[in-house]
Amino acid sequence: MINQVYKKPFNKTWQEMGLNEPLPDYMLPYVYEVVKGKPIFRKGYREALLNIENDTNGKFMGASSLQVFIISEILKFLYKNLPDNLLITTGEHGIHLAPRSNRCLDIALFKRKEFIINKKYTNHPPLVAIEVDIEADLTTWQETEIQYYKNKTQDLLNFGVEKVVWIFTESQSIIVAQKENPWQIYDFKDDVLIINDCHFNLGKIIET
Repeated sequence: MINQVYKKPFNKTWQEMGLNEPLPDYMLPYVYEVVKGKPIFRKGYREALLNIENDTNGKFMGASSLQVFIISEILKFLYKNLPDNLLITTGEHGIHLAPRSNRCLDIALFKRKEFIINKKYTNHPPLVAIEVDIEADLTTWQETEIQYYKNKTQDLLNFGVEKVVWIFTESQSIIVAQKENPWQIYDFKDDVLIINDCHFNLGKIIET
């Protein structure tokens, strides 16, 4: 979900990112997540590297207008309907799960009083994590998209996230995962409980 040029120096080393092995400096900005010291790259990174090699702009393909619209509308709904004691974060929020394991979230909900502000990845779990589509390039990762979202979800639940919500725009489906309950599948037209007594109906939200 980015659309920017990476020709300036990157401010993290491969060690600081938790990687097991060094990567060339020009590849570090394209690492989306790190799992057990192994990098998962962002979608579009191959095209971006090719552009750099050809001395063009080195851009990623940005997120689709549908994906950006859905995230924006969800955020607007949450800001309007959630109490002030909950903090809403967005923008590929980095979550440090364990040594050499970092995940990114499109939207996360935290207890405001427990949120620690610093220049590092957050190392405590949000109450709720919301993801819209899969942003990882899995061509060099030994997982299918289904395996990827299941494993990422389980990582987050094991870390202490109470609820993980996946929104898939192509199938117009929503998957809600909780550690002690069976995972639930909804359509965009269904009411989905996010937290406390706050439900959203994505179909209605994106129609208004």
